[in-house]
Amino acid sequence: MKLLIDLGNSRMKWAEMRDDRLDGYGSCSYHERENWPAALDCVDRPERVYFASVAADELNSRLEAYLQARWGSCAVRLFSQQTCCGVHNGYEQPLRLGVDRWAAMLAAYRLCRGPLCVIDCGSAMTVDALDGSGRHLGGLILPGVQLQQRSLLQGTARIGDAQGDLDTGRMWGRNSAACVQHGSVHAMAALVEHSARDLARQLPGTVKVVMTGGDALLIMSLLEREVVYEEHLVLQGMSMMVRQQEG
Repeated sequence: MKLLIDLGNSRMKWAEMRDDRLDGYGSCSYHERENWPAALDCVDRPERVYFASVAADELNSRLEAYLQARWGSCAVRLFSQQTCCGVHNGYEQPLRLGVDRWAAMLAAYRLCRGPLCVIDCGSAMTVDALDGSGRHLGGLILPGVQLQQRSLLQGTARIGDAQGDLDTGRMWGRNSAACVQHGSVHAMAALVEHSARDLARQLPGTVKVVMTGGDALLIMSLLEREVVYEEHLVLQGMSMMVRQQEG
């Protein structure tokens, strides 16, 4: 068994890789516990550990120290590549593309060959465009739902505390908290629609939208188009990178 670990901006996610199959999924917020790497105590000893990270160096070091102390093993870090599994990196400096975005694109292209918008709705929302041949055309990055709401509240004096349940069946908020929530989520949904339409104007074929991330289902509930949702898209892409690296 190989252990795959994805260090994101706010959470650690992992899966156990056995041949071509992933299972044993788990996740932990960095804020849920002081010693967050210990969430991996439930995992049996792996043959090898691979990790991908967009987190701060301090978090990477804590994970590597935990793995060394627990299993005496050094993890292999995965990075974005120029090309992998039929996908071609569109960045001028391919290594500068976030490895989570790269892995998500690999998995999405395997799921849905053809023109794609790949959207990760996490702490940050990322949108990446692929043409039908797997060429990465570029992307967008913006604050996720919670970051948008926090930045607005920190930069204004009288809006108030944006807490409470979001009513996705209603467009307009009836108090300031609801207005902040509805505004951020509807803006992100509108960007998804606009991105897919823009790509459809450029490319032949039907553009498909593949979404992942903690807020994906919320944003999907506001869309008028069909969307492919895959909860573990990044980990699936990491498994493709590992198979190519080992193969």
